[in-house]
Amino acid sequence: MHFIVKSWLACDRLTDAAKSEGPTYPTKERSRILSILSNPSSSILVAYSDLDENALAGFLVRTGSHLHYVYVRRSAQGIGLARELCKDLPETIVTTHQPLDKRPLPKGWTYKGYSK
Repeated sequence: MHFIVKSWLACDRLTDAAKSEGPTYPTKERSRILSILSNPSSSILVAYSDLDENALAGFLVRTGSHLHYVYVRRSAQGIGLARELCKDLPETIVTTHQPLDKRPLPKGWTYKGYSK
């Protein structure tokens, strides 16, 4: 679980929300992440590296029709791992985060953040 929280926070520090909220963002975001991960309705899907069965290559966190986070380790990017992690999601889903690279969300996905 430590890797998931650490990776999520590390990526989040690059978001517009983190930049606009300032120094309080990491503490608030960590609390939100831990709340999501401890929710019995949340599910975590993990993918392990082909090279090291003990190393996580990526993960997806969701609660029902809310997709909270998809993460793929840099060394595992570009091979379709995020697509594989997302393949069983419903066609319409609400996301709490936007892609860091600003690419458009897939058809049927809606960004609403945490507070909306």
